[in-house]
Amino acid sequence: MYIILDTFLCRRGQGLVIEGLDLAVGSMKAKEKSEFIICPELAWGDKGCPPRIPANAYVYFKIDLLEWVDSSAAEAFGKLPIQMRKTLSFEQVLDAAKSEKRKGTAHFEKHNLPVVCHQFYALLPFGK
Repeated sequence: MYIILDTFLCRRGQGLVIEGLDLAVGSMKAKEKSEFIICPELAWGDKGCPPRIPANAYVYFKIDLLEWVDSSAAEAFGKLPIQMRKTLSFEQVLDAAKSEKRKGTAHFEKHNLPVVCHQFYALLPFGK
């Protein structure tokens, strides 16, 4: 069994981490601590991740989910065509704006200013 230790910021559902880790984090609440053993099919499978993780290895994760920022409303809004955005109710647009604000605030509190600036610029009418 191999232990991977690291701290990182990640967006779920983007394929940036193994499927098992994505599912594990999705089952957690903010400030929760959990331990997971992930089967090879949801980890690196028969290829492994050489040199540290052999083929068909079960992997162990001890996760301390520091925070959870739900930006799904903003992401869904951003994927809509402009014409469709114009048909949404005020409440739907407000939900997307609040979601984007939570995401920006989380980055600002971590002093991740380049990301904050990029998000702010993208929200401006001339930013897209």
